[in-house]
Amino acid sequence: MARRPAPKRLREAFARNLVRLRETRNWTQEELARRAGISRTYIGNVENCMYAASLDVIEKAAHALGVQPLEMLRPPRERKSK
Repeated sequence: MARRPAPKRLREAFARNLVRLRETRNWTQEELARRAGISRTYIGNVENCMYAASLDVIEKAAHALGVQPLEMLRPPRERKSK
């Protein structure tokens, strides 16, 4: 039996939220990279869904952006409005 590819919903939700939160702060990928201790190239690849972020990267990005890691994984329709 062939393995089915893993769903990419969380990867896509994280990528969209990463871009949204970064742009809300008017940060470049370079600025987020510096604040989170992640390479700019890696952030670009995650934002373009080329890489799946590890739990460590999710935590670092969330901390740098001032949000809880879970917020980074919520699809847009499930986010709480403030």
